[in-house]
Amino acid sequence: MTKSLLLAVCLMALALPALGDRHITETPLVVEVRDQKNPIVFEPRVVFEDYRVDGFYSDLYLYDFRTTTVVPYATGSRDQWFPDMWGDLIVWMDNRTGVPGSPSKSDIFYSTQLGQQINLTNDSLDQYWPSASRGFVFWEEGLSLTRWNIMGANLAAPGRFTVAEPSTEAHEVAAAYPWVVWKVLVPATQYDLYAKNLMTGQEILISNAANDQQFPHTDGRYVVWEDWRNSATISDIYVHDLLTGVQTALCTNSAKQEFPRVWGNFAVWADWRAGRGDIYGYDLVTGQEFPICTAAGDQMNPSIHGNRVVWQDKRSGNFDIYTATITRDYAATPDIAQAKMLPDGAEIVLSGRIVTANFGAEAYIEDPDRNSGIRITGAWEVSAGSVVTVQGVMGTRRGEREVRADLVTVTAGVQPLAPYEVRTGNIGGRGFHPNVPDVESVRGRLHNVGLLMSTCGLVTATGDGWFTVDDGCAVSDGEGNTGVRVLDSGGAPLGKFVRVTGIVSVHQTGGASYAAVRTRSSADVTVVDP
Repeated sequence: MTKSLLLAVCLMALALPALGDRHITETPLVVEVRDQKNPIVFEPRVVFEDYRVDGFYSDLYLYDFRTTTVVPYATGSRDQWFPDMWGDLIVWMDNRTGVPGSPSKSDIFYSTQLGQQINLTNDSLDQYWPSASRGFVFWEEGLSLTRWNIMGANLAAPGRFTVAEPSTEAHEVAAAYPWVVWKVLVPATQYDLYAKNLMTGQEILISNAANDQQFPHTDGRYVVWEDWRNSATISDIYVHDLLTGVQTALCTNSAKQEFPRVWGNFAVWADWRAGRGDIYGYDLVTGQEFPICTAAGDQMNPSIHGNRVVWQDKRSGNFDIYTATITRDYAATPDIAQAKMLPDGAEIVLSGRIVTANFGAEAYIEDPDRNSGIRITGAWEVSAGSVVTVQGVMGTRRGEREVRADLVTVTAGVQPLAPYEVRTGNIGGRGFHPNVPDVESVRGRLHNVGLLMSTCGLVTATGDGWFTVDDGCAVSDGEGNTGVRVLDSGGAPLGKFVRVTGIVSVHQTGGASYAAVRTRSSADVTVVDP
């Protein structure tokens, strides 16, 4: 037995699926005499409402895990509350512009650095419930008592835009760009949930089940919400997968579950089955529910980013901020090729890998020696050239191996990798292990799914969101077209020669997997012969 094969066998033995081996490590974060509420986590920081000054009006404070310090972030007359955060962007509702006799007047403020407080809306209308994502801010805006729209603003561009403009009320917006979700009042009956992809303009119904669906949250792949379909008085937690369209009940306990949040592999919520508020979680990889905190007093309003959860906690008599991390028994894996040999459910760590693409709800990484690449799931703040450590669980989806990432940590940055030059007949390749799916190709035996590559050829067919390109290898896309399929955001002119750069991926049709190239942006397709 060769040394490499022996290593692979040992890795498989160490990293077989082990359901229920999550570990919860809990820590008090901010403990004060007066209340702290509504925490939002986005590693490495937590923003929260703080009532320490007078016990009545809230300010926003910020905790930094890197320095373990707490600092005031947004202060002013009246309330700064209901914050949201994505990276350096923090948004919140602010009542400082309210006039006497109209204390409910609320604007949306934002900041990208300590000491900055910018009024984004600053008009006579009421704006509530802000959500931040990738340089965008979204909120609900009241035109009247019975007319509310969902609005948005790109902080890199002037003005604002309308996301949803129903004839009734739209509320409780949540965003992970390009996806935005909200609830809509169906006249005089109930609230339903809708979502919109701002890149494609596609709007979809998430749920119009009986009774109300409300308090949605999304990480760009999953949408979670409170769902009242099974009872008009007790809410359950449901999830919708934006990639697959599959909808699942996460918790239908006879007690109330509320205020769900989701990120990557975990959903969390406040749960009242013990007669008080506890924090529960659901592992979207294993399909298991598990308790996170069941201490005395109420635990409420959880937030999650990666494997870190925060919540407001009343075990000491007033609300403090607590945190917990969710980990597994990860096994260090020497390279991506070895990881691909492991079965679905194997819990792994890949360190020092280089990001080649970020598609929003998933990204791609390569080994430093460029021998192999793989998809990682989750809306992580990474870009081409980021050096990352990935902790997660192996899986297979759409004929392609992936790491369902619990946590992705950026450790350094390098010059973005240049693509390999490759003929279309060599894109894809045969699986080199029973756990690695075959991909149809003309002559390619080398499995290169997940690698950044470039090819050149004639555009032979076009469709909605794709085209095929052929360089004489005469590969098939499985649907009667000659050429490798390019999954492209901008299209290409039929009959022209183009250069295509992107990630080698998989296109499935008729029960078989065919090679495909996922371009990262329209700049990845250039016309060679105009």
